[in-house]
Amino acid sequence: MRNYTMALCLTFIINSCTTLYIPNRINVPELQKKGDLRASAAVGLGGFNFQTAYAVNKNLGILANYYNTESRDYHTHFLYGGAAGLEVGAGYYHAPKSFILESYGTLGMGSLYHRSQDNDINNLSYIHKLDADFWRVGLQSSATLRDDLVSLSVMFRFNQMNYYNITSSVDGQNDILAHRLRADNTHYFAEPGVQAGLGYKYIRFNAQLHRSFHLGQSWFPYDRYHYSVGMQVGFGVFKKSAER
Repeated sequence: MRNYTMALCLTFIINSCTTLYIPNRINVPELQKKGDLRASAAVGLGGFNFQTAYAVNKNLGILANYYNTESRDYHTHFLYGGAAGLEVGAGYYHAPKSFILESYGTLGMGSLYHRSQDNDINNLSYIHKLDADFWRVGLQSSATLRDDLVSLSVMFRFNQMNYYNITSSVDGQNDILAHRLRADNTHYFAEPGVQAGLGYKYIRFNAQLHRSFHLGQSWFPYDRYHYSVGMQVGFGVFKKSAER
């Protein structure tokens, strides 16, 4: 009975918690030579992620990411919240044979929202909200071992989140959190992770796990883990290039 009660409490805490940062998937395109084009889609704890990358020349790569996530009650379908964003980036890659080193700087923007619901003594339902826009700056690096069938990557991302246009209900926990976020609207994250891929030629299936560490105040609520599985499609990977 005690375990059952604890489980109910844990479920209530998870469903009622406002999350101000939901980490998206780290884009690890594994570019190898000029003309390489990568496109991937993935789903997981961070929602849906669509990512692309292109090798402009033998060392310069560009990338773009889109992500969208939401959380709903399983039974009532009440929307607790979510986030969406778009980011672009550019950087350096070096691929001597099957070993790939990549580093990119990214710039993005997006929005998040949270909803909670309760009833008063007359059983009237009230919706409490918190909405915010954000822009973000990131630096990421990865090291990958890749052959025709398997790829293994370790990566690290440093992310700065900046929140603005913060609105909330006039009462409740969301209003308190919104006041704190307005007073302290810049937050930093360190995110190490790993990725493994399996496939052949132009198609590769992969899984990614990374951990987010907030570098600041303990009051800031955020998701600590990202896990996703996806598929990557590549073009130009096996073509010979005079620049390699």
